[in-house]
Amino acid sequence: MPGRFRRQRLPLPRFLPDDEGTERCFLCHPERDPFDRGGFPDDQSPIRVLGNAYSFADRTLILAPWGESFHSRTPADLPVEVLKEWIRATISAELESRFDLKGFQPLIFLNVGRLAAQSRLHPHLQVVAFRQWNPKLVPWDRDSVEKDLVHADQEGRVLRPATRDVRWRAVVPARPSATAEIWIEGLKSDPDGDALLLVAHALRALCSACERGIGGSYNVVWVKEPPLLRLIPRGLSERAGLELISPAQLGSMVAASAEETLDLWRTALAAGPNPDP
Repeated sequence: MPGRFRRQRLPLPRFLPDDEGTERCFLCHPERDPFDRGGFPDDQSPIRVLGNAYSFADRTLILAPWGESFHSRTPADLPVEVLKEWIRATISAELESRFDLKGFQPLIFLNVGRLAAQSRLHPHLQVVAFRQWNPKLVPWDRDSVEKDLVHADQEGRVLRPATRDVRWRAVVPARPSATAEIWIEGLKSDPDGDALLLVAHALRALCSACERGIGGSYNVVWVKEPPLLRLIPRGLSERAGLELISPAQLGSMVAASAEETLDLWRTALAAGPNPDP
């Protein structure tokens, strides 16, 4: 697939490349791609795993829902069941085993929109893994983040919207490391279907709110310890892609307080009906 090798490199393409169309998109038709690793966990799954033609780590995988119907979508309008399987794949022990990630340091991120360093259309996330453990790639102090989560309720930093009949929780960090970032809890190894569905509903609703009320570019970053998702609107702070995992961000100025961030997300969530499938 010639288009596979014309992808623009990070960090910021001038536009989202769509010159191939769906017929030549390697994520629409991964079975034609030399880097295709098959469906996950099986061929009946909506999620496909591919290698990355521009690997910059010891292991690099692309995970994407496949088929032409997904080409122009974002996580905001993917079916919740597809989002659930996508999230399940990223945290499953089977992914680690099948693709030889044991003993590696995995980092997972999803870029949506040009400002978020998305390199092409078609929703996809990357799993990159490094052989040597590098503390600089894990800026999280687990104890302080867990304390942040514990105190979030009493400090009024929690959102509990309802998506149809599903109620989920999102937390605005007391000391965010990117402007207007918000956290989604509930990730853990091999979670049950109900818990994972809750995370999928929250992710879909917040991505939708971000696109309607904040901006079309955002990053989602998977955090392993403690397990959560970070959703970060772009255009409100300067970093994108893998840079979001760098500890250098911790010393930068954040342009919104927790209270301002809560107001921003409440307004975005109320900007219109959530397009549930």
